[in-house]
Amino acid sequence: AELLAERLAAKRAAQKAEAERLAAEQKAIQFAQERFAASKELLDERKKHDLDKGYARTDTQRTELRRTERDNAARFTGQKDKIIKTNIKEEKKEKSSFMKSYDEKIRQLAAADQNEQEHTAEYKRGLVEMEHARMDDVREKLGPFKAGVGHGSLAKTGMLPPRPLGSSMISPRSPRATMARQESEGRMH
Repeated sequence: AELLAERLAAKRAAQKAEAERLAAEQKAIQFAQERFAASKELLDERKKHDLDKGYARTDTQRTELRRTERDNAARFTGQKDKIIKTNIKEEKKEKSSFMKSYDEKIRQLAAADQNEQEHTAEYKRGLVEMEHARMDDVREKLGPFKAGVGHGSLAKTGMLPPRPLGSSMISPRSPRATMARQESEGRMH
């Protein structure tokens, strides 16, 4: 029985030692878990803090980027407006220069046309005066009773050459007009 009591006492001592060891181990595990939980909380808190800082940094960067883009856009818009205004001024200068040269050319052409019209009118007046002088000369030769004779009748009598068919006046370039002009200027006789 002593042996049994010793065995039981040893068994109980072993159980007590095992229970103490388990309690110490349980305390160590619990301490580690508490430490782990505390460090997890610290890690979570640190992670949240870092995320908040990251969000704030990203927000600041976005704000700065928007401000930079806005400033660049304003600067580029100002440059674009300046270029457009410069182009408009250059176009106005070119148009003004073109219009001045165009108006000058029109003025010169109008003056040349006026001179040509005056020259043509003078030439036609000369032809009419020459024709009237010839008619007066023929009328004098025919006498007072034939004074009403017109060009067609005089041409039929041979006293005036006939007009070309289809024309009411002599062409300024015709040989007859050239001869008449030379006669009036006194080159021929």
